[in-house]
Amino acid sequence: MKHRIKQKKLNRTTSHRKAMLANMAASLVKHEQIVTTLPKAKTLRPFVEKLVTLGKQAAAKPESALAKRRQAISIMRDK
Repeated sequence: MKHRIKQKKLNRTTSHRKAMLANMAASLVKHEQIVTTLPKAKTLRPFVEKLVTLGKQAAAKPESALAKRRQAISIMRDK
């Protein structure tokens, strides 16, 4: 059964998929636009939306900005 399976596998191992999504998110933030396949883009969307939410939360509360920045760096693996 496929209960509670949110993410597509994309024919990759877990570590490869996580690294690929982190690299794609970093490229998207840096270049604002990337060329990729539709399934990868659909998988990347919630990943990047979490990063955007962290940025909004950091802007709203300056006292937690450092913690939110560190969370984003740990997710994206790129400063």
